[in-house]
Amino acid sequence: MIKIGGKLMNYLDYLSDHIEVSVGDDLMPNAPLKNNKFKTVEEFILEADEEENREYERGVMELREKDFSEGIDIFKNFQYLDIDLLNQDERGWNYFERPNVLQHLDLMASIQNLGVFSPLIVNKNFEGKYIVICGQSRVNALKDLFKNTKNERFKYAPCFIIEGKIDEYYVRSLIIDSNLTYRSVRRETLLKAIFERAELLKRTKKFKNELNVAQTIADEFGLSKGTINNYLTMKKLCPEAMTLVSKKELNMDSAKKLAKFEQEDQLYILEHTSLKNLNDQFKAKVLTKDIDLAKPVQKQIDEKIETLDTKVPNMTTVKVEVAKDRLVKFLNLVIEFKKEELAGFSKLTDRKYIKKTINVTVNETHMEHFVSNGIIDKALINRVCSSDYYTIMGYKTRG
Repeated sequence: MIKIGGKLMNYLDYLSDHIEVSVGDDLMPNAPLKNNKFKTVEEFILEADEEENREYERGVMELREKDFSEGIDIFKNFQYLDIDLLNQDERGWNYFERPNVLQHLDLMASIQNLGVFSPLIVNKNFEGKYIVICGQSRVNALKDLFKNTKNERFKYAPCFIIEGKIDEYYVRSLIIDSNLTYRSVRRETLLKAIFERAELLKRTKKFKNELNVAQTIADEFGLSKGTINNYLTMKKLCPEAMTLVSKKELNMDSAKKLAKFEQEDQLYILEHTSLKNLNDQFKAKVLTKDIDLAKPVQKQIDEKIETLDTKVPNMTTVKVEVAKDRLVKFLNLVIEFKKEELAGFSKLTDRKYIKKTINVTVNETHMEHFVSNGIIDKALINRVCSSDYYTIMGYKTRG
């Protein structure tokens, strides 16, 4: 037993909560950094001879060809199954976030009031077990409802049953499609889903010669082709960076900045600075901005890394809430500040300077209400938000 946060916990239970397990083909890069404290250990035990392996691969490809070319009639076999017969899929292919406590309670309330609208998709495997492909959250909600109410209507789940063996890629495609149709996902998860879907499309024979993968994904995900292409450009990342993104250790904004470099330079940046600095948007911008790709990149990176810890943002945001009866006075004070800042500068350079000094934005909806009710003048709002010398000063004409 081990003690975590004051509680005793079985070591195997602890490991099960902290180790990600996935079987089947790797659709995402898996190349951890040498200096990363988290290591990925893979162990392959191959007992079959080469002929058996070739026969296995032939079987896989035949099943894949059949499933993707002929399709699977998911709706052929519909039954209500006892929730105790439904087993969670342990293969690690469903990486979409599970509902939090409030979302789980909302799902329970919806099922209690309206029932299960969307049937589960389950696979009855060769052992006769029912494995949930899509709908584990609904199973969990039904189990909690039955546990708390003992009402038989929550004891059985509506299921579409697929019998026999299904190709791995077909199952993974089903998981991606089903999760995107009914839930919102975080950007990192969406990125992984897009990458995996692109890889699945390319690896299946039906799409091997199809050039327009981006359009296919855009149609499936309900996004524009341009958005999908922007995401797919992230595949320019080196395997180590892609691994960090897929494991949510490197944020998307920093990853986009890295993608502008050659892969060897990306790896150099990753190995010579900390993820903490890279995930800080300001520091990531300092590190990757104004790099001359025509000159030795790594030398320029070294120079930036030396000063990275002493860099601070040039601009920051300060949120101020002001009561409506003090708003006019406050905005006039802001204008006075701008006028004071502009006093020693040429009128020709005022716009560029003031933008580097103070940018003011307001809640436009609120301002419309204030203007329409005579609380504030529209001209005052324009002055406080402007970067133009004449407008700030209140001059009607230039000259």
